[in-house]
Amino acid sequence: QVKHLTTMSADQVELPEDFVRNFLFRCGMEKTFECFQQEWFERTSRGLITPSNTVAPDIYRINQTLSDELESLRTEVKQSREVTSKAQAGQEKMRKERDFHRLQHRRVLQEKSELLAEVKRLHAANKDREPVVAQLEAKYETLLRQNMLTTIDRDRAKNQVQSLQSTMRAPSTAQPPPTAQAPPTPQPPPTAHRPSMPATQRLTLRRETTMPVDGAPDLSQTQPLPTFKPLTPARIRSLAPGPAVSAHSQAISALAAHPTRNLVATGADDAGIALWEGPSGSLVCELEGHRGFVSALDFSAKGDLLASGSGDAMVKVWDVEKRECVATLAEHSHPVWSVAFHHTAAFLASGAMDSNVKLWDLATARSRATLRGHRDAVNTVAFQYLSNTLASGSADRTVALWDARTSLQTRVLRGHGAPVNAVVFSRAGDRFASSDSDGAIVLWDVRTLTPVWTSSAAQGLSVPRLAFDPSGCVLAAACEDGSVRIVETADGGEAVQLAGHADAVLATAIAASGDYVASSGADGVLRFWV
Repeated sequence: QVKHLTTMSADQVELPEDFVRNFLFRCGMEKTFECFQQEWFERTSRGLITPSNTVAPDIYRINQTLSDELESLRTEVKQSREVTSKAQAGQEKMRKERDFHRLQHRRVLQEKSELLAEVKRLHAANKDREPVVAQLEAKYETLLRQNMLTTIDRDRAKNQVQSLQSTMRAPSTAQPPPTAQAPPTPQPPPTAHRPSMPATQRLTLRRETTMPVDGAPDLSQTQPLPTFKPLTPARIRSLAPGPAVSAHSQAISALAAHPTRNLVATGADDAGIALWEGPSGSLVCELEGHRGFVSALDFSAKGDLLASGSGDAMVKVWDVEKRECVATLAEHSHPVWSVAFHHTAAFLASGAMDSNVKLWDLATARSRATLRGHRDAVNTVAFQYLSNTLASGSADRTVALWDARTSLQTRVLRGHGAPVNAVVFSRAGDRFASSDSDGAIVLWDVRTLTPVWTSSAAQGLSVPRLAFDPSGCVLAAACEDGSVRIVETADGGEAVQLAGHADAVLATAIAASGDYVASSGADGVLRFWV
């Protein structure tokens, strides 16, 4: 029976006597259990106790169940308290953040209100000044034009006075009239006692040249275009490194291709100028005369003259055949960065660090006009072929167009985000390109004066020089990473990259025949690509 009691299910109901037995058994009261069993069976057998049919509830089982449920509830309450505590902590943190952001928002609103009040005050203060500023700007423009016209009149008057003075100082070649008292005394020829004058002085004795009118160009000083080979895509991809010449001991900043012959001119920081045969790289001659670095070179349309600009603030004009300097132009106050011939070769433009563009009359070897309008150094100048239109690029990030005949600025183009380094016209004159120190190359339409495209072929690289091929199909760009990027003018895409210099490429040129591309760099090397 003990075994029966120990295996009884917890879910079975119990009689009163079984409840007592189970209680004693669970409590381990074995002696009392044996006494209860003995006495119970004795009394039952005697008929003193009648077994009950009632059910006795298992209070212990119920208490155990309740105890388990109570423990479970206590665990849940504990977990709930922990969750509640975390929630309260998060709520407190969010409340503090809310208060902080409220304060920040109020501070921002206060600052915004103060700024709006300040803006309104400034608007009210400047509203009365706008008419005054507009009047001052109009007066400034008027005075600038008057100053340009006065400068032109003054230069013309100076030239006339000097011409008259030179004529008056010159000895008379006429013979004295015969008299009856004495026979006429023969006079020696003028060349017998007058020393020969240098070319720069001979030029000053000539009259001022009249610039041709647009639409009726003077073609007497131009040469017919040579037969050239267009740089087609197939030719561009076939360009290969040709001869490389250690042309100068220092960086070569200037490079120009002859318009009719296979010659290139180089100018370097060692103040030297040299002419080379292309593409063989044979030295033709050297020209010396500058006292500072040579920064610019340009051939005249016929190729008989070469102009050079230098860090000594001088512009020199050289006779290519005689290999001598025929004019020195020294009216700039700062280094000269660029030079460009007019198609008649009678005029020359130069841009300098003094932010001015000077237009020179080579007949008098004097400045015909000073073009003022840029606010920073003028890095490049270029004439439109068979036209009086002059373009200048400056470190003030603008490209200016000038009428060289009237010396007036006609347009200012803003499309660059960095100093403009180069401006070059195509041979046809219908387009021109500009580049800056951030690598942006912009192709402009001459008729509409709007950008055709902006190329990213040299993105992030300074592009100091550009060069059109004779056909105008491609554009060569010198880059500071030691390469020359060939860009197609149709869409501005990069066609090929010519790499070979050990340092930055400072200048590039394309032969008038289209046979080769030349480049020069900071490594002092002149390279040809054929």
